[in-house]
Amino acid sequence: MTTVQPLAYARGSYAACLRAATVQPLAQLVAGDLATGEIGSHRYALTAESGGYTIRVEPVKGRGRTYFSDHSMIIRESPGPEPASAASPQVK
Repeated sequence: MTTVQPLAYARGSYAACLRAATVQPLAQLVAGDLATGEIGSHRYALTAESGGYTIRVEPVKGRGRTYFSDHSMIIRESPGPEPASAASPQVK
């Protein structure tokens, strides 16, 4: 089993690389299977946005729960056909 570092760790490590002028591809800071964008039955998408980032998780096949998070670090979910968003209910 591969250990996936928390995204905050990868983001902090990447920022440290930028300050040290030794930029590494972000994929080197993230576990190999997550760097491909798929783990198990879900696809992960990390998008840089003004002032932060968003993470979306969707099933690879068929229907299922979708997840959303951003710089607030609150995980939100949608059990239905609509993709999860910042307006979706928080996972409890």
